[in-house]
Amino acid sequence: MINTLSKLLGNSPKSISNWKKENRPIISLLYKYFIKEDLEEFLETGKIKKLELIKDKTVDEIEECFRNKHNEAVLAQIDELKKRLK
Repeated sequence: MINTLSKLLGNSPKSISNWKKENRPIISLLYKYFIKEDLEEFLETGKIKKLELIKDKTVDEIEECFRNKHNEAVLAQIDELKKRLK
């Protein structure tokens, strides 16, 4: 992932490693919310397809998209995970 971040941020892999050791917020954010493949897709195409699908939607709108009879079990699991994360 360090090489991918190096390309994304325009810095050397050594700088990225140092930033990671320094706990810089941007590095923490990228590691927490993105996988290497997401960032590589962005570098190759200028976008991340899975995020393009939801970029203009609120959390409530995204949840509403999933609320139907076929997804009730999945939503219950998501709600349980949310409770655990609080």
